[in-house]
Amino acid sequence: MRNLLLAIGLISSATTAYAQTPEEFIRIGHKSWAAFQCALIAGAAGSLDEDDRTALFKVAMDSGRSFVEARNSGKLPPETVKQWPAALSVEGEPGFVLGNTFGEAMNVIDLHRDDVEWLASEFEELGCATLR
Repeated sequence: MRNLLLAIGLISSATTAYAQTPEEFIRIGHKSWAAFQCALIAGAAGSLDEDDRTALFKVAMDSGRSFVEARNSGKLPPETVKQWPAALSVEGEPGFVLGNTFGEAMNVIDLHRDDVEWLASEFEELGCATLR
């Protein structure tokens, strides 16, 4: 399942936004990080069907790709690095960075996989229901 979702996202070449400013790209990066976590939380908790989890994963991949491409093309000045999601700060091409980010999100969620209350709280706090 995880491999299928990762393959779907990596094959997709769509970008999410027409962002122009560093602040907009940073927001897109945070959206990507949240969407990765949301997709994994939904899978762990069984709170969404597969189509909804796949949609969240696509949001994560598309947003993340936009962020990485902006960073790699110099649209994010070095002085903004402290505002970036840490998992997206790895240098490299989008596929590598997003694979790493997915792995980091898995590590976070796996720590709490059996804590249903934490999963529900995190799902709410991240705004998972509205990430589309």
